[in-house]
Amino acid sequence: MPRQVSTRNGSVPLTDITLTSGGDTQAEVLWREVALTPLAVGQWVEATHLKTGNTPDFGFKFNSSSYTERTVS
Repeated sequence: MPRQVSTRNGSVPLTDITLTSGGDTQAEVLWREVALTPLAVGQWVEATHLKTGNTPDFGFKFNSSSYTERTVS
């Protein structure tokens, strides 16, 4: 279930997920409509047009953008 985050343009949904493949893990933050697609453990997820972010508080993460498209199978 996405949480709501306040931005200068109003409240938007946000979901944090961790992707794992072959022993590697990567954090991803999904914003807006992309955050609303339900996911289950073990599903194959493909996402396009991600931006990178690295902050002292949260570390390195991929962030969805307004161009992100996600396919779940």
